[in-house]
Amino acid sequence: MPRRLAATKHFRLSQRLRQELRAIPAGQQVPTVQELRASHGVSIATVERALRRLEREGLIHRPAGRQRFVVAEVHDRALRRIALIRPDYPSSNADAICRAVVEAGRGYDWSFDLSSFRDLGGLDLGRAIGEADAAVFLPSSEAFPGHLLDALRQPRKPLVVLHQHVEIGTASSVSVDDRQVGRLAARHLLALGHRRIAITLDQPHDSTVMERLAGWREAMAEAGQSGLDELVLDCGVESGEDARQVAYRSFLRRLEAPVAFTGLFCISAFGAMGVLRALRERAVAVPDRVSVVAYGDEVGLGAFLNPPLTVVEIDVKAYGRAAAEILDRQLTDPQSPARQVVIAPHLVVHETGERRHEQG
Repeated sequence: MPRRLAATKHFRLSQRLRQELRAIPAGQQVPTVQELRASHGVSIATVERALRRLEREGLIHRPAGRQRFVVAEVHDRALRRIALIRPDYPSSNADAICRAVVEAGRGYDWSFDLSSFRDLGGLDLGRAIGEADAAVFLPSSEAFPGHLLDALRQPRKPLVVLHQHVEIGTASSVSVDDRQVGRLAARHLLALGHRRIAITLDQPHDSTVMERLAGWREAMAEAGQSGLDELVLDCGVESGEDARQVAYRSFLRRLEAPVAFTGLFCISAFGAMGVLRALRERAVAVPDRVSVVAYGDEVGLGAFLNPPLTVVEIDVKAYGRAAAEILDRQLTDPQSPARQVVIAPHLVVHETGERRHEQG
């Protein structure tokens, strides 16, 4: 395995120098190479590499005709620079996750460089991280290609993967306990007296969706329910598509036949928005005829829908804090092992999932 960049002498020196430069006014000279070599007990080559790194970042520059570096007039004095890598399509959930990470990072005096990708097949993770000290990677719902799995197995800089369930021991990650999401949703509807509880796959079939589906199956099986496959309603949403529109059109077609369920678990709140519209247009009363529970995504939509949507949701700020804590530990101790943090969900009951169902 190649040596982690965060463990190299020049990288560690650049981190110390960045902190020292915060005390030097803009335009003033940086200590000489010899002075830095003596004060930090490193070689001249290490000092020169560290200074070149800070020069590329824009913290220092060498004026024309001058031999000495000076502190740049305009630069970000953040203690660390973190690459925030996310899909290039609009996503309220991705926005909420990234916002939580940035908010947590401010507590460590970090700045963030936003990098986006069109698809995972064309993503060069090293190039996306660039000169940043570490990275937060929010993948799309696509399957990870081989070159990306290799990069995650041998990260040269501190890196944390968000959202997807990455089963690579060398990659740190923060994800939701999505299997528990499915269990909580199904168990709540079962406790209300429902037995025919359908599930809508209103997002692409990534690891989060498959885990929620597995949790729903487990809870239904525990309750003695069978014939589960016919209760799985796949809306056919592809990566980057608007789940509201696709779920709405798909569910509207399904409602042309008699409704064969009394409870419904929607994989996402955005998909649930389309489903609720279709139910309303087909005059299927919620929650009188069908009770609905959804995963609340990371944006907290449940209470703002009409009728208010019962959701299984997470504390997205805790999500951001967990990612920042992992990176801070790895930046402080490059030899620290990878960590996989799982955020526990909880149920929030609103109108769509609060009425008991009487078996008829």
